[in-house]
Amino acid sequence: MTGEKWWDKTRNSVAGCSRISPGCDNCYAEKMSRRLGWGRLSQHAPTRDAYKAVINPDTGKWNGRMALLDNDLWLTKKPQRVFVGSMTDPFIRSGNHYAELHQLREVATVFSDHTFLLLTKRAGNMQSWCKEFPFSDNVQLGVTAENQEWADTRIPHLLSTPAACRFVSCEPLLGPIDFNWIRESSCATYSCLKRRRPPGPPIRPPDIDGVIVGGETGPGARPMHPDWVRSIRDQCVAAGVPFFFKGYGAWVFVSDRYGPYDRYPSGQRIDISVGIDGRTYFLKIDKKRAGRLLDGREWNELPGGRKCGNCGNGEDPHRNHVQPPGCVWCKVNQNKMSAKNKGYENWNELPERRRTDGGE
Repeated sequence: MTGEKWWDKTRNSVAGCSRISPGCDNCYAEKMSRRLGWGRLSQHAPTRDAYKAVINPDTGKWNGRMALLDNDLWLTKKPQRVFVGSMTDPFIRSGNHYAELHQLREVATVFSDHTFLLLTKRAGNMQSWCKEFPFSDNVQLGVTAENQEWADTRIPHLLSTPAACRFVSCEPLLGPIDFNWIRESSCATYSCLKRRRPPGPPIRPPDIDGVIVGGETGPGARPMHPDWVRSIRDQCVAAGVPFFFKGYGAWVFVSDRYGPYDRYPSGQRIDISVGIDGRTYFLKIDKKRAGRLLDGREWNELPGGRKCGNCGNGEDPHRNHVQPPGCVWCKVNQNKMSAKNKGYENWNELPERRRTDGGE
C-alpha cells in the first residue's frame, strides 16, 4: 500500500452501478467503465463486452444493468487489504452482487490473514443483508458520507450493521461534517466517534473505527475546503479514531499553499462561499501537485488499528505511520499465512457465480 491508497489490491467481479446521491455526480467508475467498454483501454473481449453492457452508448452513463467480469484475484502469503467492488456498489440489489457477497463470506473465512474492505452508498441494503448473512471478523464495512445530510442518512445504518470494523469514507468531501452531531430519522442526535466511557453497558450504538477523507479529482471536480478536513481530523484525534487523508483532489486552497491567487500564473480560479470564512479562492491544478499534506504532515492511520508487520511502526493504532519501502500493513500477530489457506490461492476456485441481471 503506497501513497493515497488505503488498500493493497482491488477485486472487481461485477460491472455496473447507478447514481443515488451528489457524491456520484462525477463518478470515476462510470468514466473508467466507459473507457474500458467503448474506448481503447480494454483489449480483452469479455471484459470489453461486460463494460459495454452497463454503459449507455448515447449518454456515456450507467444504464442500470449489471454484468459479470472474468477477473482472478491472486493473494500473496503476506496479509493484504483487498478493496472489493471498487468499480461498483457491492450492495446493489442484484443477483450478481449477492452471489459475490456470499462468495466473499467463504473467501474471507479461508483467507483469514487478509482484510477485505466493502464500501457502499446503500447503507440500508447493507444493514439488512448483513443481519441475515454476517461476515467474518476480517471484513471491514464502510459507507460514503459526502456531507452532513448523507452522514445523517447512512451512518445510523452502518452503526446498526453487525461488523467487526466500521469506517466512513468522506470522499469526495463536499461539505463540513460533524460526527458528534449525527441526526437520526427519529430526530435523536448523538456522537458516532469513540469516547472513553466508564465501565458498564453501552448507552448508544457502537462507534465507527476509522474515517477516510479525500477531495474530488477529474473533469468537473468540485473544491474541498481544508477547514472541512481539519474539523474532521480534530474530531478524530479528540476521540482517538484513526484518520486517513487521501489528498485535496484537483483543487487547492490558495491562501494555504500559494498566497494571493494572482501570484500563481496558471490554473483556473473560482469564488465560492462556504460559510466558514466567507469568500475563498481555490486553484485547479492536479492531485499530485495539490498533495496530501495537512498542516505539514501526512495522515495514514487506517481503520481497525492495523500495524506494519515488517517495520513494526504503528503499534499504537492511532499514531501516524510513515511508510518505509516494502512496508506491508497487516493484522497484529498475523504475519504468517494460515495453514488452511494452502491450495486456495485463486479467488475463482471457490463456488461459481450467477450471470448478468439488473439491480437497484
